[in-house]
Amino acid sequence: MTRYLLLLLSLIAASPTLAAQPLKLGMLQIEDSAPFYVAEQEKFYQREGLQVELIPFLSAIERDSALAAGAIDGAIADPVGAILFDRGQGRLKITSLCLGEHPAEGVFAILASPKSGLATVADLKGVEIAVSNSTIIEYVTDRMLEQQGFKPEEVKKVEVVKMPIRMQMLLSDAVKAATLPEPLASIAAGKGAKVLLTDADGTESLSQTVIVFRPEVL
Repeated sequence: MTRYLLLLLSLIAASPTLAAQPLKLGMLQIEDSAPFYVAEQEKFYQREGLQVELIPFLSAIERDSALAAGAIDGAIADPVGAILFDRGQGRLKITSLCLGEHPAEGVFAILASPKSGLATVADLKGVEIAVSNSTIIEYVTDRMLEQQGFKPEEVKKVEVVKMPIRMQMLLSDAVKAATLPEPLASIAAGKGAKVLLTDADGTESLSQTVIVFRPEVL
């Protein structure tokens, strides 16, 4: 992954438009961002003669706003979010797949809050689940519950856009359930939340993450 990442960034950074400035990449607090930070910590970028600046975001909405404004050159994203952002206008280019080729690479989980009393997936019927609307998180939540036999009217959701806040609301029992990506799902589980369902246990891959760039950068 790291070798491919460096090759990709080397090719992009060779663009004349980026020759004198760093390549700015938007990062979310998800597992897929880890190789980028490892490469930064190990000085792999410097070793390859690259100027890369990693810009953290707490939500996909904030990341997309930065992409739209040209404040970042590329980002970790998901196909659903990329399509919704692009809307057929050629505003983004997907350059590679990070995770999600196989179901076991799933990175999302629906968790119950520590004092919710929810013990099984069936207990989620009619319970509001904290998600971010019109994102891969909402899509995966719907699909996972659909596979468990839930009817649409049995799935209730409440929007909490910022992932760290969603996790804190879950741990404080402000919401009874939430869908979180890794590593936030594991962090929440380690602090008392209960994992009820994960897309890694399914028979088909529901979630993928991709690297996207603004076309003028490529």
